[in-house]
Amino acid sequence: MSLRRGYVLLTVLWFLTGAVVLATVAMASARGGLATASNRAALLRAEWHAEECLARARAAMLAVTLGEGAPARETFFRQGLAFRWQVLNSPLVLGCPGTVDLDPFGHGLSLVTVSGPLLARVFRAAGVPAASTDSLVDAFLDWRDADDSTRAHGAERDWYADRGEPTPRNGPLLSLDELQAIRGYTPWVGPGAAVDPSRLFTVDSDLLFVDAAADAILMALPGFTEEAAAFVAERRRRNAEPLQELLALMGGLAPESQAVLTRAFGELSDIATIAPGGWILRARSSGVPGTPQAERLQVEIELRLAIDGQRHAITRRRVSP
Repeated sequence: MSLRRGYVLLTVLWFLTGAVVLATVAMASARGGLATASNRAALLRAEWHAEECLARARAAMLAVTLGEGAPARETFFRQGLAFRWQVLNSPLVLGCPGTVDLDPFGHGLSLVTVSGPLLARVFRAAGVPAASTDSLVDAFLDWRDADDSTRAHGAERDWYADRGEPTPRNGPLLSLDELQAIRGYTPWVGPGAAVDPSRLFTVDSDLLFVDAAADAILMALPGFTEEAAAFVAERRRRNAEPLQELLALMGGLAPESQAVLTRAFGELSDIATIAPGGWILRARSSGVPGTPQAERLQVEIELRLAIDGQRHAITRRRVSP
């Protein structure tokens, strides 16, 4: 009899243990479901906030363009860095529930069209040792070109495949992060390294907007002396009004620098411009501002606003995550 009671007691204990385990799993699952739902709601709020910031920024852009003392409509969005400063400091933008960035087309050198010699000069101007420059340039060109023929200091498909790494795209890069996959780039190229891609390059094919170019690019441009680079850098520091034409760069230079720029002017005009063809507008916001989750639960929306006559057109929209 006592043995049977022991079996019954043991069975009851097993049932109770199982019930507790099932209840614990159910509670954990419920908490996970609630957390997931909460995160989704926060991300949706973040997207709404980012959309509000975009709407405010676009209204500010229009207000600056049409405001008192604004240039004629045919120069819409061509006001240069002074326009950018006015938009970002507009009460409309400052009051939005997030952050707004506004960059002109061509704020960096295009990795779609950049030549090997120009890229080498940029790397050297940014502080990459000359001994590493040829290798970096050839590896980049091998990654971008359509063939599998290896340059003298480059690397093609076989080199990457032997090491189990992603093979070259054999086409234009899709993002600046892709530079990290190119052989030899990790020590020299990346946030905090000698070459910060976000400051120097873009993966769009726009002409370089001279007033927005970083110092390392200015020092590498054809026809640019130290005086010419310093002249443009000073314009950028004071958010100067745009030049009327590329030749207007001559006006602030000594005769010697003017002569150097004149000789290289044809090459310079193929890659650079004094007027951006449009703007890249980004808004980033969080659905739970002021909490530890804010950094994780953020949404960024990017619009590429191209000039279309007297209006602008959205030619690209990206949402992340």
